[in-house]
Amino acid sequence: MTTPTLIRPAATAPPVPPVPPVPPAPRPDRSWARDAACDGTDPALFDPVNRHVAERATAVCATCPVRRACLLEALTDESDSAYGPWLVRGGLTPKERRELSPRERSALVADLRATAVSTRAAAPAAAPAAA
Repeated sequence: MTTPTLIRPAATAPPVPPVPPVPPAPRPDRSWARDAACDGTDPALFDPVNRHVAERATAVCATCPVRRACLLEALTDESDSAYGPWLVRGGLTPKERRELSPRERSALVADLRATAVSTRAAAPAAAPAAA
């Protein structure tokens, strides 16, 4: 008995088109950060190694004019590699942010976003520069 011979067709698959590069994800607007009270302070102050360090960091945050924007960023992007989830941000320690229930967290984020929108809408337009 003879074994049948299998004939394979020639490879005629269409060429694979090159994969276009993936554009980088847009970074959020952080223009508010230049007005932060912590700008220029020692970053180690915001790494809450103990309760006393955390108290000093939150004291700086309490005087900050952009604390709400910082807190909004901290609550919506905990994985931000520039600051990370382990630093005091927006006046809350990492533990305090983790302890927010999902309901509390979403209510706080909604409030912070609403305030940010109303603040931007109420901000006066910049005066033209004098010639």
